[in-house]
Amino acid sequence: MENDLQHAAENIVLRNIQSALKDIREKWTRAAGVLRELRVRNAELESRNADLEEQLRNLETQRSAKGADRNAGMRMPIDVASELLYFSPDEREALERQIAELLERVDSHLR
Repeated sequence: MENDLQHAAENIVLRNIQSALKDIREKWTRAAGVLRELRVRNAELESRNADLEEQLRNLETQRSAKGADRNAGMRMPIDVASELLYFSPDEREALERQIAELLERVDSHLR
């Protein structure tokens, strides 16, 4: 009788372990499927991103080519504090150069 109870208890434990393993196997299979789908979607998105970046580069090249002709000599606004200052492309470039030189001097004094 005691042997039968022990055998029954072992069977219950064994069935519980088998059930848990089955659940783990099913979850593992579902997770692997989701992972495959995500990898495919990621590859699609990376491809789309590369296409969009290429289109952006082309549009920026076209815009800068058109803008260079149209904006030659035009004054462009620069936001300084709460005011807009207008500089020609040459003036803007000179100002940027002066700021860079000033930052270099400050940096050299800080070392």
